[in-house]
Amino acid sequence: MVVISERSVEKLVRDVVPKVAMLTNWSYDLGELKIRIINRSQLWEHGFKPKYDYLGISTETKTDSGKQTLSMYKNIFSFFTAALYEPSCDTLFVVANNARFDTNESGLTVLLGHELVHRGQFTQNPQFTKQYFSLVKKQYGSLAFEEDEHEDKSFGKYLQSLMTIVEGDASFVESQLKKMYYQDASYKCAGIALWVSSAVLLASLANGDSKSGLLGKLSQYTAGEKIIKRVYEDSGRKLVNCIYKKDFQRIHDIVEAGNNGAISLLRDLTSRLGYGRR
Repeated sequence: MVVISERSVEKLVRDVVPKVAMLTNWSYDLGELKIRIINRSQLWEHGFKPKYDYLGISTETKTDSGKQTLSMYKNIFSFFTAALYEPSCDTLFVVANNARFDTNESGLTVLLGHELVHRGQFTQNPQFTKQYFSLVKKQYGSLAFEEDEHEDKSFGKYLQSLMTIVEGDASFVESQLKKMYYQDASYKCAGIALWVSSAVLLASLANGDSKSGLLGKLSQYTAGEKIIKRVYEDSGRKLVNCIYKKDFQRIHDIVEAGNNGAISLLRDLTSRLGYGRR
């Protein structure tokens, strides 16, 4: 079981960040990055809630539905998160009692690499970041877990597409890190997560809720990684990074086109910018 402290995590971050920079073609200045070690009981307050606070979105709940959703964040989602980067406060959180479960030092390093990709996505692409926060605000309105007159659920599909690219790219780079540098990496989340995920998956399927909640979140990793892998293998990292320069409608089109169709949509950009095949 790996030892997790701020000092040890900072050391691993310094070790992996040059590799992440090389794989993403992004520059990384860690000067402003904050690293915090928390337990899963603190994840909602310190990891999830700051985004809503930053956007002025209330997390107060009054209805049974809202209370149930908030409870899922606090009591279920918290078991799936070993590390988290939150762009609104430029902080990398490590959830100690999740991250150390059956995890070795290489495994933790790879997880940190995944989160550092997220930092690059937001710090190196200000327009993308602006779109992301705007879509969150439009989707949730003024109340995070209650319906209100300020929300517009039609933007949910665009937010889902942005997050598919975000998680897919980080997962792709994570796979590269493991293959190239950390072949012995071992990491799992808390053991109860497997049981919980099965229960939530069955509930989602029963309700036909395949594109929201936990099931939608899990799909972002797998579908997104396939798209990023396909673009990377066809035209290299420069074209992957071009995705972040597109508006949210275009990013949605790319995600909807899937791992094969994305290439066709990006082919004209490849030609105009002179990006040949790798």
